Amino acid sequence: MTQFEIIMRTDTPELPAEIGNFTEVKAAITEALQQYDTDTIVTAESVKDAEKTRAHLRKVKDQIETYRKDAKAAYLEKFNRLEAQCKELSGLIEKPIAAIDGKIKDYENAETEKKWRELEVFFAGIGAPAWLSLADVVNPKWKNKTAALDKLRQEISSAVCQAEDDYTELQNLYGASPLWTAISERFMRCKDKSQTLVYAAQLERQQAEEQKRAEEIQRQREAAEKAICAEDVPQAVTVPNEPQNATQRTTSADTPMISGTFRVTGTKEQIKALAAFLKQNGIRFEVVK
Repeated sequence: MTQFEIIMRTDTPELPAEIGNFTEVKAAITEALQQYDTDTIVTAESVKDAEKTRAHLRKVKDQIETYRKDAKAAYLEKFNRLEAQCKELSGLIEKPIAAIDGKIKDYENAETEKKWRELEVFFAGIGAPAWLSLADVVNPKWKNKTAALDKLRQEISSAVCQAEDDYTELQNLYGASPLWTAISERFMRCKDKSQTLVYAAQLERQQAEEQKRAEEIQRQREAAEKAICAEDVPQAVTVPNEPQNATQRTTSADTPMISGTFRVTGTKEQIKALAAFLKQNGIRFEVVK
């Protein structure tokens, strides 16, 4: 493509860059202001003179500000015309810039897709485990022009080997554990050995706590069963004036009586059935609340 250069001429504004007699004007103002005593107290007699003085000084100040604003407007008027012309010229050039930029991006995208397809072919040929994808092991900067294909292939191979080694290490540690399924699934999701080891430690602590709770429940159950089956209980409990049905069994006078204390646990229906059984067999009992 042909390159070209442009040369632009700018008319220099014929406006003053500074106040030519600035020193003289400043000296005159300074000398004139000496007659005004700013420490003088304004009274009823002097307030009118003070107002006139204030109005005069404001008028002088307004003259200076008007001069400044007029000079600025004159400069800006010429600059605004120059700025508009520059923007118009830039706009002419922007259109081909955008068109060429789009073509360059299309080319770069095509090259990126081609590079990714080549990496996919390589990845498929190295026999990576099913739980690994190319996105898991490729360098995040693979799109950069400086990331050569040969180097990327080496990095992918190394990453796959490392992931397989990490999986094997975890399997050696937990393969015989009932927790292995959960641990292996976690690793296959995150692909991070350190994170998986933390997760495995948490699972082991939970399992130990659950086992401890189960053993305590079993111990309590066995203790309750022993208490129910015991024949000698130190405290006797009797039920006074409990009516008996005709169907209840009577106890002969020569049969020795023993007492026992029991605490039973069951549903409401089970407790009622137990009470009925005791009554039918002539066993006196007391409900302890």
